[in-house]
Amino acid sequence: MLLKIIEALAAGRIGVVAFGPDGAPSFMNREAKRILNGRAPEEIPVPRRGRKSILFRSERGTWRVRALRRGKKEKSLLLEPLPEKGDLRSIRSRLIRAGLSLRQQQIALLAVQGASNRQMAERFCICAQTVRDHLREIFKKLRVHRRCELCIKLTGPNFRRD
Repeated sequence: MLLKIIEALAAGRIGVVAFGPDGAPSFMNREAKRILNGRAPEEIPVPRRGRKSILFRSERGTWRVRALRRGKKEKSLLLEPLPEKGDLRSIRSRLIRAGLSLRQQQIALLAVQGASNRQMAERFCICAQTVRDHLREIFKKLRVHRRCELCIKLTGPNFRRD
């Protein structure tokens, strides 16, 4: 997973903001500056304990914010792009080429858009365990291990089934 994140960082698709112990931003990459577009980094919402991510909307689109904690007060935020409505058509064609069933395509699209397992389960009237099972099969077919890798793989320009 780390390799995929590093590749996405190198390609400039993920924004990174690091905060020091005093709570002030100590580092921002170019993509994060572009996403914020003059706004203060403190405006980025930070996921609370127990939540893996939270959504952040800016003029440049919608972003999934993930917090990486290095110490009690130091943290870094990853800003991953979520697809726009027009991008969903190309993502769906990529999922079809990867050999996913219709339900797996629906689950993968919602996962890329930032939906939780509970939200997907409620939408399709299935239990959360079934959603996890579908995600496990999707990850296996696309050879990824986590949702962020799934997002990177499906939204990136060089999709390959590997």
